[in-house]
Amino acid sequence: MEGDNHLLEGLELLPLNNNTFTVFSNSPHDCKIFICTDEKELFPGLEDVFIRDHLRLDTYGSLQRMAARGKSS
Repeated sequence: MEGDNHLLEGLELLPLNNNTFTVFSNSPHDCKIFICTDEKELFPGLEDVFIRDHLRLDTYGSLQRMAARGKSS
């Protein structure tokens, strides 16, 4: 997944905590999505901006590495 992340751009595959999906994007104008492992209950009503809990560890790790780089490609 990590070598060809640019291929994900524009695809609605990013799972959110509100049980929907959103697109991968590098655009600074698009909605920001966050990875939060604990304490999401401190943000009621914002389930649509957090990555879904309980993903496969390798998928979650890939998403964390992309987030650390600040982009999806």
